[in-house]
Amino acid sequence: IHTTLGSSDWSAVSTANRPKLAIRLLFAHETQAHDREMLERFANARVIVVDDNPANVAALVSVLGDAGLRNIACATNPRAGLDLASVTDPDVILLDLHMPGLDGYGVLEELAATSGENGHFPVVVVMGETTPDTLHRALSLGARDFIATPLDPVEVVLRVRNMLENRFLHSALQDQNFALHDELDEMKEDDDRVQREQHRHVERIERVLARDSALAMVFQPIVDLTERSIVGVEALSRFVAEPMRSPDLWFEEAASVGLGPALEMKAVSAALAQAARLPDEAFLAVNVSPELLL
Repeated sequence: IHTTLGSSDWSAVSTANRPKLAIRLLFAHETQAHDREMLERFANARVIVVDDNPANVAALVSVLGDAGLRNIACATNPRAGLDLASVTDPDVILLDLHMPGLDGYGVLEELAATSGENGHFPVVVVMGETTPDTLHRALSLGARDFIATPLDPVEVVLRVRNMLENRFLHSALQDQNFALHDELDEMKEDDDRVQREQHRHVERIERVLARDSALAMVFQPIVDLTERSIVGVEALSRFVAEPMRSPDLWFEEAASVGLGPALEMKAVSAALAQAARLPDEAFLAVNVSPELLL
């Protein structure tokens, strides 16, 4: 446990020769083991105590340390407290309202001004005077809770525990929101990629539809084996366009972008345009999809 008393210098808080504590000390029978370890699961939480009264600072450090916190920084100068807050991103700030010079209200105002887009600074104000006006002013400036003096150790631990639970839930929600935002960005990128690919498919099929020379027909004879004669022909499409590939892939691509029937009709029209070249007794067979027929 470390502290900054009146400056940015760090020094250990001594448990010996403490000044008279502004706290109601509990007798052994008034506390239980679970009370003394209530904050153990938040052991690594970053806590700042800002109070011009060294007795209050020592009392709060003692109570919170006994409850399980291991990362407590302190300042008896409000400016030093603001410096600590700017570099440690604290999970809880215990702030005395009544200090000479820059008081707790001024500290709250500066915290609000420097909190950025997050707008969340978890402050518990410590006040000896708990009039409605005092409390309302502190809450309106962003304080999340308050502790009245003389300090009650159990109340201090419970209020800090509640603040830490809210803080970690808030942090978890932020992390979830960031993860969701990243996931949405990835989904948007995937959707944009699919849209670009769709656009390329449409452009390719539309180029074939626009050019008569992009589609040629060949005719495969259909033979009556008993008569050994040609009785008809099957019209087969051949595409003269990039990329060079089999006809089924062209029709598959057209169908994927809703242009399947249009490309099939182009092929049927191209086949019918050459029907006059066929023998009178021969039939013409064309291949079409159920979608075109329906």
